[in-house]
Amino acid sequence: MLGLVLTAGGARGAYQAGVLRRLGEIRALRESPLPFAIIAGASAGAINGSLIAAHGTRFDEATAEIARVWGGLQVDHVVRTDLRSLVRGAAGLARDFVLGGLLGRTVTTSFFDASPLYALFERVFPSHGIAEAIRRGHLYAIAVSATSYHSGRSVTFVQGRPGHPMWVKSRRLVLPVTLRTEHILASAAIPIVFPPVRVASESGELWFGDGGLRLVAPFSPAIRLGATRVFAVGIRSARAADALGE
Repeated sequence: MLGLVLTAGGARGAYQAGVLRRLGEIRALRESPLPFAIIAGASAGAINGSLIAAHGTRFDEATAEIARVWGGLQVDHVVRTDLRSLVRGAAGLARDFVLGGLLGRTVTTSFFDASPLYALFERVFPSHGIAEAIRRGHLYAIAVSATSYHSGRSVTFVQGRPGHPMWVKSRRLVLPVTLRTEHILASAAIPIVFPPVRVASESGELWFGDGGLRLVAPFSPAIRLGATRVFAVGIRSARAADALGE
Protein backbone atom coordinates (compact mmCIF):
# COMPACT_ATOMS: atom_id res chain seq x y z
CA MET A 1 0.00 0.00 0.00
CA LEU A 2 1.13 3.54 -0.72
CA GLY A 3 1.42 5.84 2.28
CA LEU A 4 1.47 9.63 2.61
CA VAL A 5 3.54 11.10 5.45
CA LEU A 6 3.13 14.78 6.34
CA THR A 7 5.60 16.11 8.88
CA ALA A 8 5.20 18.72 11.59
CA GLY A 9 6.05 22.30 10.71
CA GLY A 10 3.56 24.90 11.92
CA ALA A 11 2.83 27.60 9.36
CA ARG A 12 5.12 25.85 6.91
CA GLY A 13 2.27 23.42 6.39
CA ALA A 14 1.40 25.84 3.58
CA TYR A 15 4.31 24.32 1.66
CA GLN A 16 2.73 20.89 2.05
CA ALA A 17 -0.52 22.31 0.69
CA GLY A 18 1.34 23.56 -2.38
CA VAL A 19 2.97 20.18 -3.01
CA LEU A 20 -0.35 18.38 -2.60
CA ARG A 21 -2.05 20.85 -4.95
CA ARG A 22 0.55 20.09 -7.60
CA LEU A 23 0.01 16.35 -7.16
CA GLY A 24 -3.71 16.87 -7.64
CA GLU A 25 -3.01 18.59 -10.97
CA ILE A 26 -1.21 15.56 -12.41
CA ARG A 27 -3.32 14.29 -15.30
CA ALA A 28 -3.40 10.68 -14.11
CA LEU A 29 -4.78 11.77 -10.72
CA ARG A 30 -7.45 14.17 -11.94
CA GLU A 31 -11.01 13.16 -11.12
CA SER A 32 -9.62 10.15 -9.23
CA PRO A 33 -10.07 9.10 -5.61
CA LEU A 34 -7.35 9.35 -3.01
CA PRO A 35 -4.18 7.59 -4.31
CA PHE A 36 -2.82 7.01 -0.78
CA ALA A 37 -4.25 4.10 1.20
CA ILE A 38 -2.52 5.22 4.39
CA ILE A 39 -2.00 8.77 5.68
CA ALA A 40 0.10 9.73 8.70
CA GLY A 41 0.56 13.27 9.97
CA ALA A 42 1.70 15.30 12.94
CA SER A 43 0.99 18.93 13.86
CA ALA A 44 0.31 20.89 10.63
CA GLY A 45 0.71 17.60 8.79
CA ALA A 46 -2.17 16.19 10.81
CA ILE A 47 -4.41 19.05 9.66
CA ASN A 48 -3.47 18.62 6.01
CA GLY A 49 -3.65 14.83 6.17
CA SER A 50 -7.08 14.76 7.77
CA LEU A 51 -8.47 17.19 5.21
CA ILE A 52 -7.08 15.06 2.36
CA ALA A 53 -8.59 11.93 3.89
CA ALA A 54 -11.96 13.55 4.51
CA HIS A 55 -12.22 14.54 0.83
CA GLY A 56 -11.05 11.13 -0.36
CA THR A 57 -13.50 10.67 -3.22
CA ARG A 58 -11.84 13.36 -5.40
CA PHE A 59 -8.15 13.91 -4.85
CA ASP A 60 -7.87 16.93 -7.15
CA GLU A 61 -10.75 18.71 -5.43
CA ALA A 62 -9.33 17.87 -2.00
CA THR A 63 -5.91 19.31 -2.80
CA ALA A 64 -7.45 22.42 -4.37
CA GLU A 65 -9.55 22.99 -1.24
CA ILE A 66 -6.53 22.67 1.06
CA ALA A 67 -4.57 25.14 -1.07
CA ARG A 68 -7.54 27.53 -0.97
CA VAL A 69 -7.73 27.35 2.83
CA TRP A 70 -4.01 28.00 3.30
CA GLY A 71 -3.97 30.67 0.60
CA GLY A 72 -6.66 32.68 2.35
CA LEU A 73 -5.35 32.17 5.86
CA GLN A 74 -4.85 35.22 8.05
CA VAL A 75 -3.60 35.55 11.61
CA ASP A 76 -7.06 36.28 12.98
CA HIS A 77 -8.33 33.06 11.38
CA VAL A 78 -6.01 31.15 13.74
CA VAL A 79 -5.93 33.15 16.99
CA ARG A 80 -7.78 36.05 18.53
CA THR A 81 -5.81 39.22 17.91
CA ASP A 82 -7.91 41.79 19.77
CA LEU A 83 -6.00 43.75 22.42
CA ARG A 84 -8.03 42.35 25.31
CA SER A 85 -7.23 38.74 24.42
CA LEU A 86 -3.53 39.44 23.89
CA VAL A 87 -3.19 41.35 27.16
CA ARG A 88 -5.07 38.64 29.06
CA GLY A 89 -2.80 35.92 27.67
CA ALA A 90 0.42 37.82 28.38
CA ALA A 91 -0.68 38.85 31.87
CA GLY A 92 -1.75 35.32 32.71
CA LEU A 93 1.57 33.81 31.67
CA ALA A 94 3.47 36.49 33.59
CA ARG A 95 1.39 35.85 36.71
CA ASP A 96 1.94 32.11 36.49
CA PHE A 97 5.66 32.57 35.95
CA VAL A 98 6.03 34.79 39.01
CA LEU A 99 3.47 33.26 41.38
CA GLY A 100 2.97 29.72 40.09
CA GLY A 101 5.56 28.26 42.44
CA LEU A 102 4.05 30.02 45.44
CA LEU A 103 0.47 29.10 44.60
CA GLY A 104 1.36 25.53 43.67
CA ARG A 105 -0.55 25.73 40.40
CA THR A 106 -0.85 27.71 37.17
CA VAL A 107 -3.97 29.03 35.49
CA THR A 108 -3.03 30.21 32.01
CA THR A 109 -2.49 27.47 29.42
CA SER A 110 -1.28 29.50 26.45
CA PHE A 111 -0.44 32.93 25.16
CA PHE A 112 -3.08 32.89 22.41
CA ASP A 113 -6.76 32.04 22.27
CA ALA A 114 -7.02 29.55 19.39
CA SER A 115 -10.83 29.46 19.18
CA PRO A 116 -10.78 30.96 15.64
CA LEU A 117 -8.73 27.98 14.43
CA TYR A 118 -11.32 25.59 15.90
CA ALA A 119 -14.12 27.45 14.12
CA LEU A 120 -12.22 27.45 10.82
CA PHE A 121 -11.43 23.76 10.98
CA GLU A 122 -15.02 22.87 11.83
CA ARG A 123 -16.12 24.69 8.68
CA VAL A 124 -13.71 22.98 6.29
CA PHE A 125 -13.57 19.46 7.83
CA PRO A 126 -16.46 17.18 6.77
CA SER A 127 -17.04 15.11 9.91
CA HIS A 128 -18.13 11.94 8.08
CA GLY A 129 -15.68 12.24 5.21
CA ILE A 130 -13.00 9.90 6.58
CA ALA A 131 -15.52 7.17 7.40
CA GLU A 132 -16.95 7.47 3.89
CA ALA A 133 -13.50 7.22 2.28
CA ILE A 134 -12.82 4.07 4.33
CA ARG A 135 -16.22 2.60 3.45
CA ARG A 136 -15.63 3.13 -0.26
CA GLY A 137 -12.20 1.54 -0.09
CA HIS A 138 -10.28 4.70 -0.99
CA LEU A 139 -8.56 4.84 2.41
CA TYR A 140 -7.23 2.06 4.62
CA ALA A 141 -6.29 4.15 7.66
CA ILE A 142 -5.23 7.60 8.82
CA ALA A 143 -2.94 8.17 11.80
CA VAL A 144 -2.67 11.46 13.69
CA SER A 145 0.03 11.76 16.37
CA ALA A 146 -0.17 13.94 19.48
CA THR A 147 1.78 14.16 22.75
CA SER A 148 0.08 13.15 25.98
CA TYR A 149 0.69 15.68 28.75
CA HIS A 150 -0.43 13.03 31.26
CA SER A 151 2.25 10.46 30.42
CA GLY A 152 4.64 12.22 28.04
CA ARG A 153 4.09 9.47 25.47
CA SER A 154 3.50 9.92 21.77
CA VAL A 155 -0.09 8.84 21.17
CA THR A 156 -1.24 8.01 17.65
CA PHE A 157 -4.97 8.26 17.02
CA VAL A 158 -5.94 5.91 14.20
CA GLN A 159 -9.16 5.65 12.24
CA GLY A 160 -9.14 2.79 9.78
CA ARG A 161 -10.72 -0.37 8.53
CA PRO A 162 -11.66 -3.01 11.11
CA GLY A 163 -8.66 -5.11 12.08
CA HIS A 164 -6.02 -2.47 11.32
CA PRO A 165 -2.71 -3.02 13.19
CA MET A 166 -2.32 -1.92 16.80
CA TRP A 167 0.93 -1.45 18.72
CA VAL A 168 2.33 -0.35 22.05
CA LYS A 169 5.93 0.72 22.63
CA SER A 170 7.60 2.13 25.71
CA ARG A 171 7.07 5.73 24.59
CA ARG A 172 4.42 5.24 21.89
CA LEU A 173 0.82 4.12 21.94
CA VAL A 174 -1.90 3.76 19.31
CA LEU A 175 -5.57 4.40 20.07
CA PRO A 176 -8.36 3.49 17.62
CA VAL A 177 -10.81 6.40 17.36
CA THR A 178 -13.24 8.17 15.10
CA LEU A 179 -11.19 11.25 14.34
CA ARG A 180 -12.78 14.48 15.44
CA THR A 181 -11.65 18.09 15.54
CA GLU A 182 -10.14 17.73 19.02
CA HIS A 183 -7.86 14.84 17.97
CA ILE A 184 -6.52 16.71 14.97
CA LEU A 185 -6.05 20.09 16.61
CA ALA A 186 -4.47 18.45 19.66
CA SER A 187 -1.71 17.33 17.30
CA ALA A 188 -1.18 20.96 16.25
CA ALA A 189 -1.36 22.55 19.72
CA ILE A 190 2.11 24.13 19.97
CA PRO A 191 3.03 24.45 23.67
CA ILE A 192 2.64 27.91 25.23
CA VAL A 193 1.47 29.36 21.90
CA PHE A 194 -1.76 27.30 21.69
CA PRO A 195 -3.69 25.79 24.59
CA PRO A 196 -3.58 22.01 25.15
CA VAL A 197 -6.62 20.08 23.97
CA ARG A 198 -8.71 17.84 26.20
CA VAL A 199 -9.64 14.52 24.59
CA ALA A 200 -11.98 11.93 26.05
CA SER A 201 -10.50 8.42 26.41
CA GLU A 202 -11.15 5.18 28.28
CA SER A 203 -8.95 6.58 31.07
CA GLY A 204 -11.01 9.76 31.29
CA GLU A 205 -10.43 13.17 29.78
CA LEU A 206 -6.73 13.72 29.10
CA TRP A 207 -4.76 16.68 27.81
CA PHE A 208 -2.75 16.53 24.59
CA GLY A 209 -0.42 18.85 22.70
CA ASP A 210 1.76 19.13 19.63
CA GLY A 211 2.57 15.75 18.06
CA GLY A 212 5.84 17.17 16.78
CA LEU A 213 7.26 17.23 20.32
CA ARG A 214 7.98 13.50 20.11
CA LEU A 215 7.30 12.52 16.51
CA VAL A 216 8.19 15.18 13.95
CA ALA A 217 8.20 12.78 10.99
CA PRO A 218 5.54 10.08 11.51
CA PHE A 219 6.99 7.36 9.29
CA SER A 220 6.58 4.69 11.97
CA PRO A 221 2.74 4.84 12.08
CA ALA A 222 2.54 4.64 8.28
CA ILE A 223 4.86 1.63 8.11
CA ARG A 224 3.20 -0.16 11.01
CA LEU A 225 -0.19 0.30 9.36
CA GLY A 226 1.12 -1.54 6.31
CA ALA A 227 2.60 1.03 3.92
CA THR A 228 5.14 -0.62 1.63
CA ARG A 229 5.97 2.63 -0.17
CA VAL A 230 5.82 6.13 1.27
CA PHE A 231 5.51 9.58 -0.28
CA ALA A 232 6.70 12.08 2.32
CA VAL A 233 6.32 15.85 2.25
CA GLY A 234 8.83 17.49 4.58
CA ILE A 235 9.22 21.20 5.21
CA ARG A 236 12.88 21.55 6.19
CA SER A 237 15.08 23.70 3.96
CA ALA A 238 18.59 22.39 3.41
CA ARG A 239 19.70 25.85 2.24
CA ALA A 240 18.37 27.47 5.44
CA ALA A 241 19.99 24.79 7.60
CA ASP A 242 23.35 25.34 5.86
CA ALA A 243 23.05 29.10 6.35
CA LEU A 244 22.50 28.68 10.09
CA GLY A 245 25.65 26.57 10.28
CA GLU A 246 27.84 29.26 8.72
